Amino acid sequence: MRFAADTLMLFPCCARKKSGGSSWNGSTPSIAGEIANDTHKRLLTAQNELLTTVKTKTSFTSGEYAKNKDIASGPDFGGETVGRYMPAVDRYTGTLYTADKNLAAHIRKACHDPNGPRLLIVSALYGLLHPLELIQDYNLQMSDSPAKSIWTRNLPGILKDYIERNAIKRVVMYFGGSTPYLTIARNTVEPLYEKGTIEQMLRYDIKGGSTYHTPHNHGLLLSQDLTRQNPGGFTKQYSLI
Repeated sequence: MRFAADTLMLFPCCARKKSGGSSWNGSTPSIAGEIANDTHKRLLTAQNELLTTVKTKTSFTSGEYAKNKDIASGPDFGGETVGRYMPAVDRYTGTLYTADKNLAAHIRKACHDPNGPRLLIVSALYGLLHPLELIQDYNLQMSDSPAKSIWTRNLPGILKDYIERNAIKRVVMYFGGSTPYLTIARNTVEPLYEKGTIEQMLRYDIKGGSTYHTPHNHGLLLSQDLTRQNPGGFTKQYSLI
């Protein structure tokens, strides 16, 4: 791998998801084990605030958002209601996640390697996710007003705790340059870099990117950084800034 355990690789969720799932299995990894108890409670509080908002607004439970009606207040939200679950890395099937057909396997291998880099998914519904964490099917974008408002307020503090508790010295971001995912992540990472808590803050800039080319090339770069092998298929030039 290109990066070691002192590196955090941050990448976004996506709109396209696999439906269905299985019953809850609490033995899978979770971000809960990597942050302070109080921080996890704050994360759950924010998640439930967002879920309540989504479930009570017709605009987020109809049309393209209709699947949100079926989101259960299950163990993933600190509740007990039955839902259908799938690891995040399997649930997300968008362009970033399918750019390299072997990316999910590379992510799983990295997650089980104590000497490998840390990986977190920035999610519009869940905030922060371990890639193997169990999640439900949903439709929500970070640009949607409830998600953007809640995570702008809460995510920096949660991510800061993760970085400090896990002795992260380098953060690599795989986000489009104009996305709220990047804005929210940078609101946390830049102050920590300026303070000296982390030594490097890196982001891949895709030249002439688009809603297809940017996540496609970020997915390939993520695969390349996890394996030190060029997966092929790059469609744009990029720079690490």
